[in-house]
Amino acid sequence: NGDFSFKNLNSLVKFRLSESDITKLESISISSNTLEAIAGNMNVAFTANGVPVQTYVSGKMDSYITLKAPTEGFKENTDYFFAIRSIGFASGLTITAKYSDGTCKHATSTKAPEKSLSRNSVLNLGTLSLVEGLPNDLYIAYLHGQDIDVAGTEINKSEYPTANLITKNGSTVSGLNFVNPSLSVSLTTLSSQIVIGRFLDQKSTVTKSNVYYLSGTDGKDDLLLKNLSLSLTSTGTAAYHFGTNIENKVFEKVGFDNCKMTILSDKSLVSATSAIKLIDAFVMKNCDVKLESSSNSFADVRAIMRGSNTMKELIFENNIFYAESDIAKFYTYYNANGVIGNGLKFNRNTVVNLYPAPTYAYNYAKTAASEGSNNIFYIPNYKTIVVAAKSNTDPTLDSKYTGIVRKDVYTEVANNFNGNYAIYSSAVPSVRLKCGYGANPDGKITSVVKGDTNDVLTYDSEHFDVVNGIFIPKDGINSGAQR
Repeated sequence: NGDFSFKNLNSLVKFRLSESDITKLESISISSNTLEAIAGNMNVAFTANGVPVQTYVSGKMDSYITLKAPTEGFKENTDYFFAIRSIGFASGLTITAKYSDGTCKHATSTKAPEKSLSRNSVLNLGTLSLVEGLPNDLYIAYLHGQDIDVAGTEINKSEYPTANLITKNGSTVSGLNFVNPSLSVSLTTLSSQIVIGRFLDQKSTVTKSNVYYLSGTDGKDDLLLKNLSLSLTSTGTAAYHFGTNIENKVFEKVGFDNCKMTILSDKSLVSATSAIKLIDAFVMKNCDVKLESSSNSFADVRAIMRGSNTMKELIFENNIFYAESDIAKFYTYYNANGVIGNGLKFNRNTVVNLYPAPTYAYNYAKTAASEGSNNIFYIPNYKTIVVAAKSNTDPTLDSKYTGIVRKDVYTEVANNFNGNYAIYSSAVPSVRLKCGYGANPDGKITSVVKGDTNDVLTYDSEHFDVVNGIFIPKDGINSGAQR
């Protein structure tokens, strides 16, 4: 009759937890850094000696396993196990922990374990040493059910159950995309896209050629870009890189987060110029934005965002906006009739060699609930470029110099405008930058001269580089973009 015996097919990964907030821990997930299949359906055969051999079943296996907290919760100094397909973890592994308050911790090893996993073996990781924040691989974070913040929108598997991982040259598609680095990938003109560079420590390059027409629907439509080096190569005649003239096509949000780009000569970044509402919200955070010089820069309106007439929110936070040489008539937002329902937030930005036009402001819109704090404006030729554009004999000159926001909507509310610095060339001009261009010139903006002891920047190549966009505030200065 022969012998009847059982044999283990898989391997085990053993670990323990030692967390001060372990009672809030909801789940622990594991993945190979190369996304090898470790769970799901597989075929099993036996050798002549009765040894089981597993075969990967394409499309029916996953590259992650999630262990949810038992009813009594996770406990310290208790052994827990992942049962996984036997793999080598040749490039290491990543473990993430998800907490009930939405926070994430992780542990990542980039090296293979000393002892390779084989069938019926145990890989003992010991007590996990978890650090706060998402892992470097954002696609793994997504697979593990973690929340990824993209310009203020939480991206996760609950809201976006499927995602496209781009691993070869091609184009993005509608929906959620993660892009590997060192590829040639282009944005496509589709209704709604979220494109995320996969690894936090290196931006993925994405090319946007010609004019990208935003074409939303009545559903949930966002254009959200994160952790990308955007190659804006538009050669069209339009005065913007991203824009629309399609009526009744509303984008709920357009957002740029941790992106690097150069806006080409005489173009704005985003434009929604129709009289109808086209973009509900525009958010730009943690971006490095260079503007090319223009042969007609003073007359040309250069803007990060133009239109829409009515928006819910407009946010610029922790960005660097710069040019190698002076560019006047620059706006982060421009629409004389633009109404921002939830107000403008313009905080902790660094603006270099970019000047608001005379009698206007960096943000030209109707918004009563504005914030504009902890910004640094390096505008050494302010008097020549902005003030000289007005007649020196103009008796109303003193009321016409420019600000962070529009004069007629600016209200100097406590704590809404603080910690701002304006850096001039050799002397502080009598006509100078304000919070609102009709407000008190000394209100909430500290005027300094380049190189003075009160200056907040250092002008050596390591800290100040107008070619590469490096502008590092002095130690202890809590203003300007933090990098």
